[in-house]
Amino acid sequence: MSTKSLKDSEFIKLKHVQQNQKNHYANFGKAVYCSVGFLILYTALNPTQISYTQILTSNNYDQLGNFCLALSYLFYGIGCLVASYIVENLGLKFSLSIAALSDTIWILSIIPPAYSSQNDTNNGMIITNTGFVYTTQILIQIIQGICLGLKWVAGGKYISQCATEETRGFYFGIFWGIFMISMVLGSLIAAFISIHFNQTTFLFIMATIATLSIVVFSTLAEPIPQERYLPAENENDYQSEEDDEIIKLQSCERIRLFKKCENYQAIEQKSDSCNEYNRSINQVFTIQRQSIKAAPISLKIEVKEILQLITSKRMLPLLPQLIWLGASIAIYSGILVIIIIETQSFGDDQQKFFQSMLTMVSFGAGEIMGSLISGLMIDYYGNKKTVYMNILLVSLQTCLMFVYMIDYKFSSFAFLLTFVWGLQDSSNNTLSVEILAFEFTNNSQSIAVSNFSLAMGALAFNFIQGFIKGKEQYLIYTTIIGFFGILCNISSLFFQFKPMPKDSKQSMKSMNYNDDCN
Repeated sequence: MSTKSLKDSEFIKLKHVQQNQKNHYANFGKAVYCSVGFLILYTALNPTQISYTQILTSNNYDQLGNFCLALSYLFYGIGCLVASYIVENLGLKFSLSIAALSDTIWILSIIPPAYSSQNDTNNGMIITNTGFVYTTQILIQIIQGICLGLKWVAGGKYISQCATEETRGFYFGIFWGIFMISMVLGSLIAAFISIHFNQTTFLFIMATIATLSIVVFSTLAEPIPQERYLPAENENDYQSEEDDEIIKLQSCERIRLFKKCENYQAIEQKSDSCNEYNRSINQVFTIQRQSIKAAPISLKIEVKEILQLITSKRMLPLLPQLIWLGASIAIYSGILVIIIIETQSFGDDQQKFFQSMLTMVSFGAGEIMGSLISGLMIDYYGNKKTVYMNILLVSLQTCLMFVYMIDYKFSSFAFLLTFVWGLQDSSNNTLSVEILAFEFTNNSQSIAVSNFSLAMGALAFNFIQGFIKGKEQYLIYTTIIGFFGILCNISSLFFQFKPMPKDSKQSMKSMNYNDDCN
């Protein structure tokens, strides 16, 4: 190769590296912007969800509150089955905007029962009528449940499109970390509101905050497509040697194409050879035996494929972990707060609720730290070692919960307990959404399966918790749940993680197969 050709080749590679860096910074900004949308939305949703049953109970709608929560999770699961189809047809931005709108309407729908409990003289109004309250609560729970599945499928897919193979853990860690700041802010707001404002004012404030998220989601920009290393379409077990040989052959072909494009002017003219080279680079980590579906499919086929994915050999080892996520949500959003309130021996109900919200601030801090640690573990040590870390965290959380239940007295130990629970919950969530976004060919469908399993888990354990009362039952239940969580995480070790391509970070800068290609 001549000196001039060598310089041109180095210039081409430098331009590609610079373009990759530029794309990375652009996509990082978009991912952060999307994460801020979730932060704003859940700053409003988290305290509203915590106080939802309390508001209905204060006006003798306690059974309605429990029924509506179960109904929401049921339609969340149903919504996940159709979410992939809707997202693919409506687009990510529109899907997220619709979901945020439904959440805002849900917050507003709680105002009638809250208003009737504070204004006994207005109970004759239509909006405070029992029939109206029951009808609106049931309908909005169905709508919100479906849109909840839509929101998380679209959100997970958007972040995955922003990330690369090398930064996927970092991106999902940042996403979950920013998102879980809402738990801290929401808990502080709930604690403050419970002392200074009435329920209707609180709901109006939350609805206003949620409306801001609609603005954010409606102004999202499309991510710049990134290189992806996709698994085989048939999801069979991987043959490492065969895959290495395929990657090697692809690298050889890219070198041949690169040699055709050594002259920078030829690239500027977009010759056929260079266009072929660019197409090859865009598919640098795509296994050749895989065919990607480009044609749109019907809703019936989409649902059928999702149901088949749920029972596939590749997905089965992950299902217990996904169900555990639902169990974790059911506990920390349900009986954990109740336990913390019951273990307090001083103060009235308002003060106890205030104190329990402060412990949930510690939970939010654990969520933020856990997501960042998990993201770094994924990128530096891989998914399997991150699973081992999660098993350790769930084991630690189980031990701390057991100690707290034996003592059954509120102290600073409650803050440590909620912090560790947040650590394991966010680490599990970060890992699971990263796996589903990058380990499966159609990540819309795999994320839909994740949310379906989570919804069914939350539905089942919320139902069980309705029969759990008192210290002894809490102790037995939380201990069993802890061991269940450990086993669920162990199950993930049997997942067949895809083999990562060699020298992926140097795909454009190194020519490791020069000798083999000659």
